[in-house]
Amino acid sequence: MEQVMHRLGIRGLPPVSAPTQQAGMPLIHTLPRLLKKCGTALRCAGVMLLAGHAGVCTGSLAQDDAAQVVPVEQGAVIEGAVSAAQGTATAEGVLSAAQGTATEKPAFAAVQAIWKEQEIDFNFQSFTTFYSCSSLEDRIEYIFRGLGAQVTARVRDIACPFSVARMPRVHIHLRSPVEATPAALAEYEKGHSKRVLVARVRGEQAEESAEMARFPAVWKTVTLSRGPLGLDSGDCELVRELRRKVFSKLAVRIVQDDTRCSSNLSVPRRLRLQMEALMEQPSPDVQDVEDQRPES
Repeated sequence: MEQVMHRLGIRGLPPVSAPTQQAGMPLIHTLPRLLKKCGTALRCAGVMLLAGHAGVCTGSLAQDDAAQVVPVEQGAVIEGAVSAAQGTATAEGVLSAAQGTATEKPAFAAVQAIWKEQEIDFNFQSFTTFYSCSSLEDRIEYIFRGLGAQVTARVRDIACPFSVARMPRVHIHLRSPVEATPAALAEYEKGHSKRVLVARVRGEQAEESAEMARFPAVWKTVTLSRGPLGLDSGDCELVRELRRKVFSKLAVRIVQDDTRCSSNLSVPRRLRLQMEALMEQPSPDVQDVEDQRPES
């Protein structure tokens, strides 16, 4: 069975249980029926289905021979044709890794900031990495939370929630800090009355005025890079497209971009984007607790 699977180029599938083989239903007989509907995304979509529709597949799906797929849990990353999966990146792991690379620069003094809400539609297409809908939503949310934003991402794709999102359109609701400049305060006040009215109709807490909504914030250095429990080089194109289309709408400054993406899987990819992001300053009590944590 292992030799047959190797010939088909199917790697990383869970072992076929003895009861399944004894019942006369070996994987080699049942898998083609499952994959027949998947077109050029043959192996990737098949494994995604077997894995419960959640995960990431890296590889050229137009050339099935070059694609390597591994079933993963939600939020995990696969280095398809480059290497086998090197671990499962959980939601907590990605977020903690993103936050762990954020360091406050002593040269930056605290500034007054306000929250800015935005609705952004993000169209994403990758030629090497394909996400399930839920995995793409999680990935985007982890990245923006690491930049100090409050975010909700929803993929709008005909494939959701049962398959791989090939050309997903993602609706992103962002609430991120911006410096309380006169222009930002004027923009905040412009829609304040409408937002207060909507909140009252919904029975929600009314929004504060711009003057009352101010809070201290600090600029911190954040590095989006490959790590054992963080982002992976397979996320290279996602980060690159977010930089091109979305990051400019936030209070972030690009410091250094060493990211290198390639649709040729034989060329090593590299993910390292260093930015300065404006983040809400923790209260003194929270900061004291964080300072007392032992270094890992």
